[in-house]
Amino acid sequence: MKVRSRKKVDATFNMSSMTDIVFLLLIFFIVLSTFVSPPGVPVDLPKAAAGVVPTSPKITINITIDDKYFINGTEISYDGLLAQLKSSAGSMKQPAIKLAADGNIPLERGIALFADIKKLGYEKVVIATQPKNN
Repeated sequence: MKVRSRKKVDATFNMSSMTDIVFLLLIFFIVLSTFVSPPGVPVDLPKAAAGVVPTSPKITINITIDDKYFINGTEISYDGLLAQLKSSAGSMKQPAIKLAADGNIPLERGIALFADIKKLGYEKVVIATQPKNN
């Protein structure tokens, strides 16, 4: 005589634990997305390994507190600066411009020069800073 068990195996799956996990993941990603913010202004900074100088030509522009402009160490007016940059835009191959301004100049003056340089077609414009001492 064959003995049969009276216990039946339940083949259903309880989905409540799976939905709890899905909701927790959803909450996690919603909260995480608030911490990630896209950059406000895309700026291409030159890349260089330690001790390696980029091979692209460089132009240095300085602005002093008394509203004097210098291009590669030579004093020049604002309009003359833009004219010289416009004339050298076609002759040089992707020059990098380093904008070094006094920290006490009005922000509008530096932003205006930065915008005018970008309008002339220069792609690599960086602003020089000094390390902050704590």
